[in-house]
Order: sequence, then structure tokens, then C-alpha cells
Amino acid sequence: MRVLGKVGLLVGFVCLTAAMAHATTYTFVGDGKWDNPNNWDANGVPPNPLPAGSSIIINPPVNAYGIAGQPILNIAFEIESGASLTVFPVAGADRALRMESGGLVNSGTVTVNGTLSVSDDSTFINQGTLILGDQSKLNTKGTFSNDVAGTISVASGGVLRIEGNLTNEGRLENKSGGTVETVADATLDN
Repeated sequence: MRVLGKVGLLVGFVCLTAAMAHATTYTFVGDGKWDNPNNWDANGVPPNPLPAGSSIIINPPVNAYGIAGQPILNIAFEIESGASLTVFPVAGADRALRMESGGLVNSGTVTVNGTLSVSDDSTFINQGTLILGDQSKLNTKGTFSNDVAGTISVASGGVLRIEGNLTNEGRLENKSGGTVETVADATLDN
């Protein structure tokens, strides 16, 4: 019986270690397209879908001339439940992450502390949690939907700007001091 207990502990430890080995942080360090390996740190381009426990940091550096890298999500990408994407502001730039001719399906957590722009040829589907932090913006010209299981939280100082179509079947939290705005010809289906 003692041997079985030790074997059980050993098996549990091996499983935990294997699970932790897959929890990786990927950091965008370049300028340009998401699928270019030169734009990522030593961990490389994040796997698609991004597995639970893993995270992506979008925090492009500023070069010697004061110009920040511009990450462009140009592929269809998925964030699984338990995984995360965090967008930080870029000094002197109007966007921290731009989605072009790609799409993002979020079942995990996306935190925007800068600007996330969804172009008119892109799709953002939120099935997890989207947090727009203080002084952050989400500009959507493309197709944006917040599914039944999704939550969009606009913090004080955060802005959700709808220039295209937003279909909300989930939860939309506009905290005190947050802003949700639409422009001409934009639609919010709630």
C-alpha cells in the first residue's frame, strides 16, 4: 500500500511537471506581422491555438528614433480557456495591436492596456473575458461579437469604440468612467 501511494505521488508530480512545461510566455519584440518568427522573443511564434497556462505579451520596444514596433495580427488565431493575451501601450503610437485580414477567437482572457484595432476585414469573437483597462481603446470596424459566455469589461478611462458591428449576447460591463460609443452606420445588437 505504501508503494502504491509513492507511485501515485510520482505520477502526480510527473503530470504536474508536464503541464507546467507547456505554460510559456511569448513576447512580441518586433515590428510587423504576427506570423514572422523574427518578431518574437526566443520562445518563437505562439502556437495556435494558445494553450491553457500560456500567455502572450504585446509590448513592442521603441527604437533609437522613438518609433515603436507595430504588431499586426494577420492570421486567424485562437486563445484557449486559461490562456491570456495582454496588450500594453506603445509610446507615441496610436495602436498597440492591429488586426488585419485575420481574426481572433478568445476563450481565455484578453487585457488591453493600450489600443486594439480590429480592421474592417477582421473578426473578433469573445467567448472569454475582454478587459479594457484605464486609458485603453478597442476600435472595431470589422465584425466583433461577444458570445453568451463572453464578458467585456470597460474600466474607468477605457473606451469601446464601435465603428462596425458589435453583436453582444454576453455581458457588457461599463464601469464608472468607462465609455462605449458608436459612430454613424455602426450597429450594436444587444
